[in-house]
Amino acid sequence: MNKEHLKSNVSPPKWAMRLLAWLANPNTLEEVQGDLLEMHSYWAKTNGEQKARWKYILSVFRLLRPFAREKHSNDYSKTYFFSHAMIRNYFKIAFRNLLKNRGYAAINIGGLAVGMAVAMLIGLWVFDETSFNKNHENYDRIAQVMQSQTFNHEIQTGGNAPMQLEPELRNKYGNNFKYIALAGGRGDHLLTFGSKKITQNGYYMGPEAAEMLSLKMLKGTRSGLTDPNSILLSESASQAIFGNADSMDKIVKIDNSQVVKVTGVYADLPRNATFNSLAFIAPWKLMEQNLPPWLSWGNNWFEIYVQIADKANMEQVSANISKAKLDHIDAEEAKYKPVVFLQPMANWNLYSEFKNGKIVGARSRMCGYSGSSVWLSFYWRVSIL
Repeated sequence: MNKEHLKSNVSPPKWAMRLLAWLANPNTLEEVQGDLLEMHSYWAKTNGEQKARWKYILSVFRLLRPFAREKHSNDYSKTYFFSHAMIRNYFKIAFRNLLKNRGYAAINIGGLAVGMAVAMLIGLWVFDETSFNKNHENYDRIAQVMQSQTFNHEIQTGGNAPMQLEPELRNKYGNNFKYIALAGGRGDHLLTFGSKKITQNGYYMGPEAAEMLSLKMLKGTRSGLTDPNSILLSESASQAIFGNADSMDKIVKIDNSQVVKVTGVYADLPRNATFNSLAFIAPWKLMEQNLPPWLSWGNNWFEIYVQIADKANMEQVSANISKAKLDHIDAEEAKYKPVVFLQPMANWNLYSEFKNGKIVGARSRMCGYSGSSVWLSFYWRVSIL
């Protein structure tokens, strides 16, 4: 202890000194007592005797084992192992190992890089596939009318339907649907404007198709197809035919025979959409004018697309219309047992294969996922060797 302090009249509280002697760590007691006495003397000279006594008492309580902060045994190790110096050392060791085993390191890094690249590509591909047709606002309520028929004891399924089925659905089952559009003639057609001729992919569809597909109109409105001598052009088709000039109300010929007026221009549909290649949509009535009058329920030459009513259930509507064709055909046609049903747009891309009347799973190119998974597994194994 400091002799100079003992000689002075200013001394810390005796009870605090005894408390420190009883509860403090005995291994460091003598040093702590000496240091506190020196500090008490200093505080008394600078702050006064009263404040020195309080500071001494507080210091004693802070040093008592029940109140003192204990350092965990691993605090130092955590600080040490994650210090700047250690991290830098880790990189040095790793770099030296890479230089020492260049071939082995190249296999590991290359395998890991390829594996990560394949994994990202698979992820992007799967996202693209599962987001198909989601650009349409009501894609979960849109469907194609399909039918299954039995030939030689085997059920065959297709998306073609007779044109008479459209008015039957509209008149007898109209409460189940919000929009119905008969369609046909999809393919390449020659569009002519003045001396300019280009071939574009087009479709003849009922007037409700534009609303059903929620086309984003850049010019005109979705009701443009109500005019039987009209045409809706995609943005790219309009650019190809008219350049930067305004295409609205311009007269165009389809296949050098049908004269139509441009009543609207819609934004190109995204790549991951079923109708992405459509450069134009012409009214169904325009095609109907040239159809032979003898077409019957047995001529499955067309397609029908529907959007079910807002409160309707897709499966229930599909069940409701199952006999829509069977009720209107003769005994000869009835032997094929036609069953009409709805194929939701959500299933058009991945679940479009049918076998014996039932969906057999994702379409064949989904098998590529398995092959990609094999490569991913291989590269991953190589990278962790």
